[in-house]
Amino acid sequence: MKEAGILMPVTSLPSPYGIGTLGREAYAFLDFIGDAGMKYWQVLPLGPTGFGDSPYQSFSSFAGNPYLLDLDLLAQEGLIELEKLEDLANQVKEKEGKNSGESTEVDYETLYRERIPLLREGYRIWKEKQAERPSAWGDLAHFRQQQAHWLEDYALFMAIKVQMGGREWLLWPEDLRKRREEALRIQREILEDEIGFWCYVQHQFFRQWQKVRTHAHSLGIRIIGDIPMYIAMDSADAWTLTSQLLMDEQCRPTQVAGVPPDLFSETGQLWGNPLYDWETMKKDDYRWWRHRMAHLSKLYDVIRIDHFLGVARYYCVPEGAETAIIGEYKPGPGRDLIRIMEEEKGSAAIIAEDLGVPNPEVEKILEETGYPGMKVLLFAFDGNPENPHLPEQQKSNVIYYGGTHDNDTLLGFLEEGPESQLANLLTYLSLKGPMPEDRKEKSNIRWMLLERIAKCPADRVIFQMQDLMGLGNEARINEPSTLGKNWKWQAQKNQFTPDLKRDMKKLVSLR
Repeated sequence: MKEAGILMPVTSLPSPYGIGTLGREAYAFLDFIGDAGMKYWQVLPLGPTGFGDSPYQSFSSFAGNPYLLDLDLLAQEGLIELEKLEDLANQVKEKEGKNSGESTEVDYETLYRERIPLLREGYRIWKEKQAERPSAWGDLAHFRQQQAHWLEDYALFMAIKVQMGGREWLLWPEDLRKRREEALRIQREILEDEIGFWCYVQHQFFRQWQKVRTHAHSLGIRIIGDIPMYIAMDSADAWTLTSQLLMDEQCRPTQVAGVPPDLFSETGQLWGNPLYDWETMKKDDYRWWRHRMAHLSKLYDVIRIDHFLGVARYYCVPEGAETAIIGEYKPGPGRDLIRIMEEEKGSAAIIAEDLGVPNPEVEKILEETGYPGMKVLLFAFDGNPENPHLPEQQKSNVIYYGGTHDNDTLLGFLEEGPESQLANLLTYLSLKGPMPEDRKEKSNIRWMLLERIAKCPADRVIFQMQDLMGLGNEARINEPSTLGKNWKWQAQKNQFTPDLKRDMKKLVSLR
């Protein structure tokens, strides 16, 4: 059976408080796409974000993003005062300077300043209520015990980070940077309440998330989530895993992750993530990866392995390099890591993000495991009539996208894409050039592309929500190798119109 789904970050859902959350609008969105016949919601990573706001550079591979906690739900539990929510909504509205229902942008600066203090107030109220509801202490204690393999280190990491004014852990005093036990013991005593706060936030997050997932299942919708191949340098993961990373005795990275020059960047992409010491990880049978895979298999129905190439080989860039031009590939863990994923994934399915230069080893792994790879329409217009990204070239066991979060929207591409590729696109659609100037005419071409996606032979296709809405570059999620303008697009409630649902149903009917 051929199915369709939607790529839409949780952060992009409508909300009066400046960012999409796991509350009412998440349920409404699931109802909307479910009514349209969609069977998947791809959400991107849900972890807490730091500098740059990228969900692929998270403070933890296990934790949830506090910004995604729904404040209205907390208010219903008496953990936030309604007046404070009204004040926050007014601040957001004033910052936006409009209330027209058009797309807007997530304001991470306001979130950083306003959201955490509200959650702290909720934690204070929650503690005061425990005399009336002692079972809640038990709920949190059970959660902490159940998630102890990552939660205690994460909460301590965040507590120390707050104490250090937000500084990355590489700049902490040596005793803390190297995790000397006496130094950690002292911090656990000093920061006991702060540690409790970060555990409380995670407890609330996972309560809310599991309810959203349950609602999705009631509608026959499966959640696609991401595992970024690499962890962030400034993360609880890196802080606790130094002996299993390519780091020196001072816990400083010797080499970092990236990719060589590609379609996205002439100088490559210098991600800067620490690299795994795969030989050392093998000695404890990849214990950390086991925990990670088992954890995420309980959050998602389908797990997309970002940068799947890293399983076969990984690109090393010397620490301190300014670009990713100079680097070398080294062998990855290969089938060893695949074995761990298979043993720990439970009922979750796996998607391999295998975009980029084809790799024979990756192709062999996909053939052996049956994992579907990915193809993207926006990579199809180089003029090659047998380009593997063209819709008619797809095999059934492929996840086919118009574009991913790293691409422009379809309309944005039609407006700003390379002239040669746009000319090839028009030829492919049997349209006479040049590309029309009128945006409405471009939007008609966008619809033709959406129909080609829907009709392709792949068993599953994923549409970016912005493409269905007919939005341009202003709604792009991420432009790789850039900072300052990414991860910000946010839809507004009245953009989810009956006409939009009708168009989505038409596309589903073409499957």
